[in-house]
Amino acid sequence: MPRLILRKVGGGWEMIVPNTNKAIALKLGEQGVNEDMAVKNLAEAMQQGSGQVVADAEYIFENSAQIDAAFVNNVFASANELAVGEVVEFTAGTGETLLSEMAEAGEALLAAI
Repeated sequence: MPRLILRKVGGGWEMIVPNTNKAIALKLGEQGVNEDMAVKNLAEAMQQGSGQVVADAEYIFENSAQIDAAFVNNVFASANELAVGEVVEFTAGTGETLLSEMAEAGEALLAAI
C-alpha cells in the first residue's frame, strides 16, 4: 500500500496524497520559530482521530475549507505508511491503514519532528 509523505518545501511543509502527485500545503509558521507548528498540530489531532483532524484543519492546512471528513478518511485509508521526507516513521499493521491506526501514527509523527 502507498505512503503518505510529509516533506519540507521552500520553508514550509506539504503533504503528498497517496496514489497521486497532489501536494496539500500545510500552514506556514514563522521560520526559525514555529515553522513545524502545522505538522505538530496534525500529529496531535491525529492522536484524537480523523474528526479532530477535520476540526483542527484551519490550524493545519493552508486551504482548510477544502478539508472535510471524506477527504481525511480517504487520504488516511489509502496508505499504510507515514513518512517524513524519505524516512518512514510509521507502518500500520498487516491489513491496517493509517486511518485505523491514526493515533499511533500521530504519536510517531510527533516524535519524528
